[in-house]
Amino acid sequence: MEWFGRGGPVMPILLLVGLALYGLLAHRILQPSAREQDPTVIRALISAAPLLGLLGTVTGIVGSFEAMMVQGDARAMSAGIAEALTTTQYGLALAAPALLLERLLGRRRPTAVAPEHGAASVVTADRAQPGPAAVGAGSWVAPPGADVASGNPSGR
Repeated sequence: MEWFGRGGPVMPILLLVGLALYGLLAHRILQPSAREQDPTVIRALISAAPLLGLLGTVTGIVGSFEAMMVQGDARAMSAGIAEALTTTQYGLALAAPALLLERLLGRRRPTAVAPEHGAASVVTADRAQPGPAAVGAGSWVAPPGADVASGNPSGR
């Protein structure tokens, strides 16, 4: 607990972000239907963790300079540096494994091919190329007779 306390006022926020992040990741692992949900919240929490660590870094460095100005003591200054490094470490330690796990979970999503459209409607873990049900603004479906596999999408 001493290590957590050295992180200063940003540490409780980082703890909450970490609990939410890994709770959502555990839910996606344990519930197969949850893997199909939009990972936007998880990605936002992954992005927030190192930024909160950076906020703690700035807070700790400011504390170090204040201690140096008021007390002129290296010992008082070292507490601010410890706060800065602790929050940075914690933010990165939360984000890095979560990012890897989220990417692995994203790749495990099933792929599907609509038989009537072949390669033009393949749904992968990273992006979807729409078939007939998803055609709309900004979407693309190969024209009839197109040979998508050979790189001739025009069908000519």
